[in-house]
Formats: sequence, structure tokens, C-alpha cells
Amino acid sequence: TANWQRAKFDVTVDGETVQYDYEATVTLVRDPAVVLNGAEKYVCTGWTATNASPECGDGASAVFKVLGDVEFAWLWETNVVTLAEAVDAQSLAWTTGGAVDWAPQWSGEAVDGVDCAFVRGVPDNANSSLCVEVDGPGEISFAWSSALSSRTTKLQVLVDGVVAGVLTGTNDWARSKLSVTGAGSHEVSWRVITGRSGANPADMAALDDVAWSAQQLPPDGYIPTFDEALGTNLSWRVEGDGNANWVAVARTDLSETRDAWAVVKGLGDSQGASLCARVFGPGVLAFDWAVSCEEEYDWLEIDVDGAFCDYITGDVAWTRCEVEIIGEGWHTVTWSFVKD
Repeated sequence: TANWQRAKFDVTVDGETVQYDYEATVTLVRDPAVVLNGAEKYVCTGWTATNASPECGDGASAVFKVLGDVEFAWLWETNVVTLAEAVDAQSLAWTTGGAVDWAPQWSGEAVDGVDCAFVRGVPDNANSSLCVEVDGPGEISFAWSSALSSRTTKLQVLVDGVVAGVLTGTNDWARSKLSVTGAGSHEVSWRVITGRSGANPADMAALDDVAWSAQQLPPDGYIPTFDEALGTNLSWRVEGDGNANWVAVARTDLSETRDAWAVVKGLGDSQGASLCARVFGPGVLAFDWAVSCEEEYDWLEIDVDGAFCDYITGDVAWTRCEVEIIGEGWHTVTWSFVKD
């Protein structure tokens, strides 16, 4: 008579050994994505095993039967993130070039605590750029940082080749916004540029949390109110001669730099049109105005309580004007376009 006992076998994972019976079912699970040393991201893509069924598999989990002593190995892939994923703008087309390419970096010190794009060690008298194409107009926001030891090394942001911002020296993450005007394709780029000497292999620049917000036209037939067109909540009144008067309009072309505004046109000789508002003083009234008319014969003026304050005439593009409102209580402000 004999008492048979099923043999036990060792299953070793990451140096730790556990015994299982023959044909025992074992389930192992690993985090599919981990950050090591705050620098690189490792993604679990599968596993292999000896004396197990099955002997290999995909993904971060494994279910197998023990057929003998098992040595189990996870399969990891590094740096699988793209530049677009690293800067959180996957819907945009990104390119990099120059003496050194920008690259993804997995780091807990990124703005989002996960990843960012970076470049390090641009040599003397060289540059490295990270570029993105956007369809304007719109606004792009981003976070950038730098650790540049030489005073001749700079991190620049450019819109269509024109420098729009600069970082020098060491800077923690800073958030910035840029307006991109004009319809059509535009290039926004972040460029590290070095001088003839002094570049340090440890010099680095980083970019993260990029967001593009494209401007859009209002629906067909949309007519804004004066409050919507002028960006304020006041009591408005229009007065005028003839068939023309002030109206609120919205842009119909993306090349326009404003969403909406008030306009008067089509007045005849010796006619005028006024746009009036009530404000509570004292205070300072600030506004933008523009005019296109016969210089010094026609004009656009502003009055407060019937008293003349300022005027523009001829061809004047949008310009800022401020008028001081003196005295407590209600005041009437009037913009009048007058033709001779």
C-alpha cells in the first residue's frame, strides 16, 4: 500500500517563489503602466512562461496552468508615448527638427504629473524646434519651463516665424496664451536657440498642457444685441436722420479680429446718427472706435451729458479711447457720426 502525493512546483515571479500543485490555475495581474525613476514610462505588453499553459500571452494579466517549475517574465515596452500625447494635444499635427529632436518624457514633475515634451543638450550655435500646425484664427495656451545655464541660450515661442515670447535661465512651469489671427494654416513653434559658446549638455526646455481653441463664425442670420456686440450691459438708445442708423453686427469672416461690434453707415449729406447709453458715475469709460470718412468734414465724436469730449475723422483703424466721467449719479454718453 502506498500513499501518493501530487508533486508541487515552484512559480517564480520577479524573484518571489510560490509553490503550486500540478495543473493548478494561477492568475497574475500587473499594473499595465508604471513610472520608474520619474523619467521613463514602461508599458506591460505581455508575458512569457516556461512549463505553463499557455506559455505566453498579451496584456498585463495572465491565467495559466502549472505543468512544472515555472519561470514567469513580464514583457515591457518603454517610451511608447508620442509627442502629441506628451503635450496633451493629440488632435494636432506635431513635428520636431534641428540639431536635437524634442522627445516625450515621462515625469511626475510634468504639469499633469505624467508626461511632457522636452529637449536637452542643444549644442553651440544651433537650434531645436517643436512645431504644430493650427487652423486660425484662435488661441493657443500652453505651459513651458526651462533650465538654461548660458545667457545666450533661449527658449522662444514663435507664431509664423515671429517671436511671441522668450524664456531665459531657469524657470518653473509657467502658463501662457497666444492669439493666432487670420484664417488659414499657421505654424506655432517652440525653439531652443544657442549662441556661439556656452551651451551646456544639461540645458533643457520642456512643454506641456497645450490647448488650441479655434474661433468660429456665429450661425447664419445671427444678429447680436448691443450688449453682446459691445461687451457690456447698459441701457442703449439709437437716434438718427434718414434711413441709416446704428446697428449691432457679428462678423461673417474669420479674418475679422472681433466677434461683434456696432456700426453705422449709409448716411447722406447733412445727416447724423447717435448711439446713446446711460452710465452711473464717477468712473472711466473705455472703448475702441474706428471711422472711415472725409477727413475734417465728417467725424465720429463722443459727448457726455451733451458736452463734447473727443472725436476721430478720416481713416482711423480700431483705437482705444478713455473718457473720465465726473460726478456721482447717472450720465448720458453719446457716440455720434456726423456728415457735412
